[in-house]
Amino acid sequence: MLRRGLVALLALASLLPAMGFAYTSPGTPSGYVNDFADILSPSAEATLEEMLLQFEQETSHEIAVVTIPSLGGDDIESYANTLFREWGVGQADVNNGVLFLAAMEDRKMRIEVGYGLEGALTDIEAKHIISNVIAPAFREEDFDEGIAAGVEAIKAATESELVVDDEQSFSVVAFLTMFIGIFVVAFVIIAIGFYFSRKGGGKGGRRSGWDWKSGSSSGGSSSGGFGGGSSGGGGASGGW
Repeated sequence: MLRRGLVALLALASLLPAMGFAYTSPGTPSGYVNDFADILSPSAEATLEEMLLQFEQETSHEIAVVTIPSLGGDDIESYANTLFREWGVGQADVNNGVLFLAAMEDRKMRIEVGYGLEGALTDIEAKHIISNVIAPAFREEDFDEGIAAGVEAIKAATESELVVDDEQSFSVVAFLTMFIGIFVVAFVIIAIGFYFSRKGGGKGGRRSGWDWKSGSSSGGSSSGGFGGGSSGGGGASGGW
């Protein structure tokens, strides 16, 4: 009887993590800026929308700005990552998206970074943007300025980052492999010809070994209102 009770308790304990995070989607994206908490002025929202559209046209990077009233008891890291994947921020083949999320009642915010931009927008840089660029304005309840300045900082960190899709990466590797292969074959033919031209003279030839590696990459995609990008949890969180 005691044993059955322990088994039941263990089973219940295993369900607690899942019960602790009950994600509720804020809705379908209507653009780059989705102000579900209604904190932005119409002019600021329109300016941000135009800015982010132009940024994607110039770089192919997608930045999503989302405000929500509350996390509903969830942690912002899990919420942001789930939302990022649900909406598919960034291009599917290069995962070059960034999500800025602010939960107003919780006074928490997060910058979630897609796989392809983690080298440009590091966790440290994301934390700096939150703590030193956005949070000071949020403490003054100047949400227009805080989000605009944060977006500019994210753009500055990522605009020069060149991301290569899986097909292009594979093509480069295939070309280099073929080039090295041709070089090796030519070298062997020349070496054999030189050896026989000496008619067996000399003390023998040297042995030479060649080795190379080729790789391929694969990426997943998720459906949503953007390009199908994904994130592995890179970025930073903070409050105000």
